[in-house]
Order: sequence, then C-alpha cells, then structure tokens
Amino acid sequence: MSHGGVTASTRSDLDDISAVERDLKDRQEQFIRRERVYKMRLEELRKELGQLKNDKISWMKSDPNMVKIREAQAEVLKNVGLVQGETASAVQAQETDLLKRFRGRLQVVQDELAAERRKAGEGAKEWIARATALEHEAKTAKQRAEVLDKANQRLGRENGFLTRQFESQEDDRALLVKQLVSVKEENASLRSEVDEKEALAKARGDALPPLLAPAPAPVIEEKKAPDADTTFKEATRKLKKLLEVEKRHLAEVTEAHEKWKASRTPLELALRDAVAVEAESVAARLGGKARTSNAPGAPLDSATLAGFDADDRARAIERWLSADGVLDSLYPEEVGGPAPAEHK
Repeated sequence: MSHGGVTASTRSDLDDISAVERDLKDRQEQFIRRERVYKMRLEELRKELGQLKNDKISWMKSDPNMVKIREAQAEVLKNVGLVQGETASAVQAQETDLLKRFRGRLQVVQDELAAERRKAGEGAKEWIARATALEHEAKTAKQRAEVLDKANQRLGRENGFLTRQFESQEDDRALLVKQLVSVKEENASLRSEVDEKEALAKARGDALPPLLAPAPAPVIEEKKAPDADTTFKEATRKLKKLLEVEKRHLAEVTEAHEKWKASRTPLELALRDAVAVEAESVAARLGGKARTSNAPGAPLDSATLAGFDADDRARAIERWLSADGVLDSLYPEEVGGPAPAEHK
C-alpha cells in the first residue's frame, strides 16, 4: 500500500512537471512570436517615421525661397572667408616682413660683431651697447607683433558685426519691398476704380475733378565703386523714399476720390441706387454677383453690368424716375402744379 501510494504520487509529480514544462515551452514560443511581431511592427513604424521626415523636409529642396536663402548664406560665408583670408594674409605678410628685417639686421650685426672681434684693441663697452640696442629692437618688434595680433582680433570682431549688420539690412530691405508692393497694388486698385467712375461719369456728361498724375519715379544717382554697407544703406533709403511717395500718392488719390463722391448730385445718387437694385435681379438671373465684394459701397461687378439688356435698362430708368424728388429736380418749374404720373 505504501509503495503503491509513493509511486502514484511520483507519477502525479512527474505529470505536473511535464505539464509545467509544456506550458513553459508554449509560453516561450508565444513570447518569441510576439517578439518577432513587435520587431516587424517596430521596423515598419521606423520606416514610416523616416518617410514622414523625408516628406516634411522634401519641400526645402525645390522651394525657391530656401534656394535663395542657401545662396545668400553661401555668399555671406564666401565674403567672410575672403575678408578673413585677406586679413590673415596681410598680418602674415607684415609678420614675415618684420621677421626678415629683424633677421637681416641681426645677421648684419652678427657680421659686424664678428669683424669687430677680429680687430685688436676694441673694448667691451661698445659691444655691450650694441647688444642692448639689439635687445631693445627685439622687444620693440615683439610689442609690434602683439599690437598686430590685437588689431587682427579687432578686425575679426568688426567682420562679425558687419556680417550681422548685412543680414539685418537684408531683412529691412525685404520688408520695405513687401510694403512697397502692397501700397502699389492698393494704389493701382484705387486708380482703376477712379478711372472706371471717371469714364462712367464722362459717358453721362458729368464733370469730374482732375485725377492725380502718376508719381514721378525717384532719380537714382550712380556712384562709383560704393562699398557694401553704403550700397545697402542707399538702397534702404531709396526704398523708404519710394514708399513714402507711394503712400502720399495713395492719400491724394483717396482724397480726390472722396471729393468726387461728395460732389455727386442727388439725381446721380438716385440713378446709382436704381441701377444697383436692378443689378441684383440681373446677377440672380445670370448666376453671378451684383458687387465685387460684400463690403458696403463696393462697386458693381463688370460682368453684371455687361449683362444688362434693353429691358433691364428700361426698368432701371423707370425705378429712377419713380424715386422721390427725381421729377421735381428734373422739372423744377412744374413744382406746385399737378404731378406727372409715376411709373410703377
């Protein structure tokens, strides 16, 4: 009984051990499979991340602004290298010249000293004085070399300052160009609007204030061989002057336009209102817009005005004549008499 019980217990333990080993093996296999899947997924994510990075920076290769920036950077670095090279060459040439002169002088003195030694009856005081003079000359040459080294460092700092000033002036020039283009566009828009209204008024026989003449272009004076700093300062000054001229011209055109608007008669205003009302129906029929924008007082769209036919013009005239005060203004002598029938 006891032996049989031990055997059964041992078998049970062996079965448990086998089950645990199988479970461990299964878990190891599952872990290896998951690890492979994770590694493959990680590799895919890395590829996607690399592709996204390449897509984000790929525009820089073909973007004209980045190309201009790289060219400007290369030009600045080239100028800095040229200035540094010229400064280093000048200092090196000066040092070489001083060294040659010193060595030549030293050789001459050494030759003289050797010749004097060969002479009889010479004292040591003269040689001591010459040695002292040579030491003083060597000290002076060393001090001059230190001064040149400090000058080289100062020129390097000035070079960095000029480089930063050049970049700042480039930014100012770009900003002024943008402002100038914006003012010119606004000026051209106002001028075209004034020209259209002038042509419309001339077609109706109304008088208009004279439009402003175009602002004369600033005279650019040529200078011979200016340096980079003077060139950028002059360009900045000219751009500022041109911007002020355009702003002043824009203000004058706006003032003339406002005066022209203020000088319109009530009959003209009533006619414009009648045409604007009829333009709404024409725009709805053509599927377009009655005005160029949604801003109050915006001009009528040219395509809508071109779409007016004879009936549209007749309805606009009827609407104008039916407005209050129009017939009284056209026939002031009839005021007080029987009013003519109005068209509905």
